[in-house]
Amino acid sequence: MQTRRFATMLWGALSLALCLGLCRHSQAVEYSVQRRDYRFNTYFEVGADGAPVGTVLRERWRQPMRAHYVLYSSDGSVQAQGTTRLWSPGLIFSWAQTVDIADAQGKSLYTLSGDFLTTEAARFRLKTPAGETVALLYVDLATTGCVATHPDNSFTILTRYYRNQVSDYTHERWDFTTVPEGPVAPAIWQLIGAFLADTW
Repeated sequence: MQTRRFATMLWGALSLALCLGLCRHSQAVEYSVQRRDYRFNTYFEVGADGAPVGTVLRERWRQPMRAHYVLYSSDGSVQAQGTTRLWSPGLIFSWAQTVDIADAQGKSLYTLSGDFLTTEAARFRLKTPAGETVALLYVDLATTGCVATHPDNSFTILTRYYRNQVSDYTHERWDFTTVPEGPVAPAIWQLIGAFLADTW
């Protein structure tokens, strides 16, 4: 009798833990960034859980010396934009690039800047206009992935990017997972995903 009661309680606890784990996991959204090169422009098609949600456009002819990314939603409205700085070490070294991120109206939201002293292939800081670091991004040595963590706790992962080695006929794809309720909006992670796919 007691054994059966204990087994029932144990099974109930395990079921509850599994349910909570799945519910927590279901909050995360799987995104993909697929690069498409054309004569004058480069498009980064953004998908979420297998469905298209937007496109990041880089017009190569308009600003040939630096990259300018514009994120459009599926209805064509601008969500965010990012521009690499011209006069910076990032002109020579990809790990030292600085990207100024703004909203659709051009209001500054964040700055993504590379650190000089790091043991990784690259480490970037995502900072607000006030200078507060909200995330640290680490690109691994093989440049096959990037993880964004909380600045005060490297074990708190905000977003995880990884290069999908199973690609289509011409291009690889970058996939990433993030939580919509996180401190940084998914649109910003999508824009950064295009930057990663463009740089590495």
